[in-house]
Amino acid sequence: MANRLFRVSANTLGLRYCENDGRRLSACLATHYGFDVIEPEPRYGTILEAFAGFLDGCAKTDTAIVHFSGHGVRLGGRLFFQLTDDSSKHASRIDLNQLVRDFQDCAAGHRLVILDCCHASHAAKIAWPEHSDRYLVLVASRTGDTAREAEDLEGGLLTTFLVDLLANPPHSAIADDGQIHIRGLFPDLHQRTKDYLAAHPQGAGDSLPDLIGNETIRIPIGAPPTSHPAKVLSLIREFRGANLAKLKAQCPELTESQFNAALDKLKSEGRVVVAYNIPTIIA
Repeated sequence: MANRLFRVSANTLGLRYCENDGRRLSACLATHYGFDVIEPEPRYGTILEAFAGFLDGCAKTDTAIVHFSGHGVRLGGRLFFQLTDDSSKHASRIDLNQLVRDFQDCAAGHRLVILDCCHASHAAKIAWPEHSDRYLVLVASRTGDTAREAEDLEGGLLTTFLVDLLANPPHSAIADDGQIHIRGLFPDLHQRTKDYLAAHPQGAGDSLPDLIGNETIRIPIGAPPTSHPAKVLSLIREFRGANLAKLKAQCPELTESQFNAALDKLKSEGRVVVAYNIPTIIA
């Protein structure tokens, strides 16, 4: 089983923080949940080629996530993602309706689309995720509404709050199988956005996030990062005197970045020291 993220971010037409959004989500999913990340340059041909390779590389046991952060524009009844400031050229925008529909044919057993752009729900209209048993679309805005980015957050509301919840998931988001599921995170994501908009009113057009799809579906993201330090600590205790390479070999469910992040947290908390590549519990 593998977790895979395909993400495209573009600061166009006055937007400033979309690329921040993409980098934050990539770092969070790679570090805390072991996702492999595909990040093509925001160019028309590059995106289409990379997306085809992403789809071909997914297997039935995978969780696959597609994330777009940028400017969404409706043209001819479809939603397009703006790649450049020049709106006059066909290659300056990508058809999100087509990408969302193509994602239906992905072999991954669990599929999630995240659209942090204006009019985002419009892209789901021809994909019918509510009729699927393994496909959800998380959107920052409804058709006709805008998606907010905030200077104080240096990011879009949807991606900023989602990354924070993924890095520090509430207990209520952890399912019976010990996994973080996107549906478990959504109530907190919705409430945080609502509270922020109430505290920072900007006028008509602001929209709350929506999770489109079959209400029984729970797309798993992975084990919560809060459980990783406890796992590593138990390994250090069980294999007292073992070096880091041996400990990592005893924990195949964590990627190297997850293991290292958990170890760094234990060290920063003063619970573990590492000398000559051998960790020791001190508290």
